[in-house]
Amino acid sequence: MRRLLSVILLLTVVWWTQPSHAQEGGLSEEQLTLLERLLTALAQPYTNYMLDSTNLNTQIITITIPNEFSGTAIQNNSRVVKRVKVGDDLSAQVTATASYREPEADTPFSYTINAQIRRVNQLLYANAVYETALANLPVLPSGWVTIENPADWPALTELALADYLPRTDQSRPTLEDLLAQDRALIEQIITDIQSSPNTLTDGTPVDIITLKLDFQAMLASDLGLDYSAATLDAVTLGALLSDATIQFTAAFTLNSQGQVIGRQVVLTIQAEGIAAAALSADIPAGTTIDLSVTQTENSFYTRINDSTLPAIEAPLDAP
Repeated sequence: MRRLLSVILLLTVVWWTQPSHAQEGGLSEEQLTLLERLLTALAQPYTNYMLDSTNLNTQIITITIPNEFSGTAIQNNSRVVKRVKVGDDLSAQVTATASYREPEADTPFSYTINAQIRRVNQLLYANAVYETALANLPVLPSGWVTIENPADWPALTELALADYLPRTDQSRPTLEDLLAQDRALIEQIITDIQSSPNTLTDGTPVDIITLKLDFQAMLASDLGLDYSAATLDAVTLGALLSDATIQFTAAFTLNSQGQVIGRQVVLTIQAEGIAAAALSADIPAGTTIDLSVTQTENSFYTRINDSTLPAIEAPLDAP
């Protein structure tokens, strides 16, 4: 059963890479003005800031093999980050939790990693420990280590170390990177854009600009994306998953200075009755899958361009 789940989980990743046609229509002049306002805000450089962010990812997969088996696997991943940037240097405190429950299991298997991360003079350092020592977990490096290539540290995957490396032309693009691309392409992936006034809990007035995005059109367009994980016939896969429901929204909070001080990104994918056997020879004939995926990110900036934030130093005991 673990082998079957592994195949299906891989295929859900591959599915996200497949092309679809962008929706017909276009943005109104008022919406294009809102888009221009947002792009101007996103283009502002922040030399210093503090950032609190929470990322949550839930995958629920129900597998049914007629007259043999039906069960649900649930995987949850979360990452809570307190990050500080001063000039080109940064530091972060990260709490990453992973939880997985296989079909027929009474309780999920879960673990938490607490880590400190620093980037000083273009060098990345990490120090990570398990919150609770459990059997069968990957061995974490002891103390501070220097990270040149995050792929060399599979035990630290939950920390998303690549997010802290200096940006290069080869870096995986962020949502902000995508929105800074050619305007014609951007208008293809945005299906709606709206603005509404709001007030923070401390009384600060803000505007929230919300985008509805065509996720599959983003992957299909020429935006420099490369999410490929395996080779699979796109026509077959697209036909099997054509009835899936995907919703993707991004809400940006702007203050009175026109700065982006927060964002909320939500991606949901729902698919039922997928004929799984056509996807792989490792899946028994007649097998169907119900899939539910939810990914959210909530981020909020404070002390933007505050010159009084203290300098960040490399760990004294780093190698």
